[in-house]
Amino acid sequence: MEYTHSLAWPSGEGFELGPYGDPFLRWGTLEHYAGFVDFGYLRAAGAKALGKQTKTVRPLAEGVVTWFRSLPTAGLDYLGVFLRVYWYDGQLDPIHENYTNQRKFFDAIASTPGLQLRAGHLGKVLPAGRSK
Repeated sequence: MEYTHSLAWPSGEGFELGPYGDPFLRWGTLEHYAGFVDFGYLRAAGAKALGKQTKTVRPLAEGVVTWFRSLPTAGLDYLGVFLRVYWYDGQLDPIHENYTNQRKFFDAIASTPGLQLRAGHLGKVLPAGRSK
């Protein structure tokens, strides 16, 4: 699939301000910080903001890392040293027809400096007392 739009969040935009005037709750200065990204949510929210279909956009991993790195200089001076971004996404089963394409995307994401990919499998959750 060819993507027609890519997303990167510009510094200082994209979050509503919290009750203390910044987008994060905090209690003092942090020595280190990390970012946590839900790819599916970021992709859907980005597509909505751009007025595009979700399947036509893909967030730029480098842009996400750059955004998190820039937070201390964007008025969030209580943040310490940037550690990494954890990028979460659901992984297709190896027998799925799109598995190879997704694997290529995951390999590219995993090679992004400052980012660690966390891929998992989605499972069906049944109400208590019910079996498959």
